[in-house]
Amino acid sequence: QINAQVSINAHAADLTPANAEHLAGLPSRSDALPPISLIIDATDNFQTRLLLNDLAIKHNIPFIYAGVVGTRATTMTILPTQTPCLRCLIEDAPAPGSLETCDTAGVLAPAVAMIASIQSTEALKILTGNTDALRTTLLELDPWTSTFREINLAHAKRADCPCCAHRRFDFLEGDACPATTNLCGRNAVQITPEDQHQLDLDALAQRLAPHGIFERSPFALRGVLTNEHGDSGDQLHLTVFKDGRAIVRGTTRPDRARALCARYLG
Repeated sequence: QINAQVSINAHAADLTPANAEHLAGLPSRSDALPPISLIIDATDNFQTRLLLNDLAIKHNIPFIYAGVVGTRATTMTILPTQTPCLRCLIEDAPAPGSLETCDTAGVLAPAVAMIASIQSTEALKILTGNTDALRTTLLELDPWTSTFREINLAHAKRADCPCCAHRRFDFLEGDACPATTNLCGRNAVQITPEDQHQLDLDALAQRLAPHGIFERSPFALRGVLTNEHGDSGDQLHLTVFKDGRAIVRGTTRPDRARALCARYLG
């Protein structure tokens, strides 16, 4: 540990609507964790990011979003009641399989380092009370092409935003979170998105090709993830249907199934 005055408390937990407020120390339970004053996004999927956004807006906690896919990185700083929230820009989580992920597109390490440095600098401004110095734009950068772009968010705060305007916390309250079902006797978990979309299975097959062996049928994409192993060390099978449902066979753990879907489907 570099700084002995810093205390790091790690929690091996699957962040869900059921435990998000408890992990943040926000419920009035006797076993609650200490309160927090800032949320920094270091996640890899929009379902979790939108859950964190709900948590931040509901409890008036600053939230710094950042993400990297391929060579491109994005970040924005969210101050509840003052700036647009993430749902002002992204109302719903993208359909599973509709976007590239770190595992399907890879990630350029310098892009991670650059966006994390900007994100941590914004965090220091908040924690030291220098909020006047915060960036008020959505920043996009691509070190591979040496391009930087800032999007002005002055008029991006939506009067009809379901989260920060209407204070409807769909992701925190669970209404917009994908349902998981253990399939009896099949050593498998089914993930069902709340909003079902028709997927482009051909495009998804191309993105998954480097990570396994997949076959396309008129209704689904089925295959084996060659770099993943099931609960018993056997092969892990993934089936994705056109309506966005996914079945992960080789595990009975919903948290593992959700993590795999986030990693490979987005």
